[in-house]
Amino acid sequence: MRRFYVENEYGERVQLQGGDVFFYAPEGLGYEDDVEYMTAEGFYIPVTKKPAQVPVQGSLIFVPDNAYDNYKSFFDWVLQAQNLVLAYKPTDTWYYVRIHVQNVEKSELTTMRHLEVPVTFMPLSPYYTPQNMNISIEGADAYNNKTYTYSYPYRYANTNIAGQVEFIVNAQIDCDFKLTLKGAISAPIVTIRRLDTNAVVGKVDMSAMSAQLGESLVFSTVVGESGVKLITPDGVRDMTTFIGFTAYDTFFRIPANVPCRMELEATTLIGTSATLQVFRYFRTV
Repeated sequence: MRRFYVENEYGERVQLQGGDVFFYAPEGLGYEDDVEYMTAEGFYIPVTKKPAQVPVQGSLIFVPDNAYDNYKSFFDWVLQAQNLVLAYKPTDTWYYVRIHVQNVEKSELTTMRHLEVPVTFMPLSPYYTPQNMNISIEGADAYNNKTYTYSYPYRYANTNIAGQVEFIVNAQIDCDFKLTLKGAISAPIVTIRRLDTNAVVGKVDMSAMSAQLGESLVFSTVVGESGVKLITPDGVRDMTTFIGFTAYDTFFRIPANVPCRMELEATTLIGTSATLQVFRYFRTV
């Protein structure tokens, strides 16, 4: 049986299958393209094609016993949220889509004392499911290194390739990603290339940045979250303006269904780790 829930930016969830509210007769879970065609002697040639924004619609059924109170409680929660995600599990995998609750039609109680509320969830992203990959970074002599409490007003050139990971992202369209680099790390540069052609997909130059022990650098291409942030025990600092320029794209998507490799360089010789979180995107699930 398929299942749904809604989640806000704090990870708070409201189940839409049972309990106080039930998502009934959902529609719009497929996909649609906006296409312009050129006519040529009875043939139709696509000129432009882009995904259409297909609303997910249905009815929220609030069960008897406090149906009106549960309705108000639910939409108080919805309207206080800055970001909402609709989670959908058609079989054995959860898929997610960022949404805006665009339309709600409140009615009276039915003869069965249910409150049936037609609702429109407008998608703000493709369907996605996160895929995490870890990479360890060690210098050539990681166990013989020394660390110091002071630093010099200059830095050495990149002298060691820190690590790499090879992967294939199974998805329907190219995918955004989020890379977390845990400190201590200095002057990281990240390259992603296709292994079938050896072409560089994109390169992120963070050589003007560093993270100490207990800190992290987080680079994201996710719409609405793109850029670099330094996460410290004292808070978050936006580092996007310190990204260096290269001959390759900085904000790029990982190609779907082709072998790729992430290569990570850094000047530090201290062992650290990184997590590559890929958002596998789907037109329909």
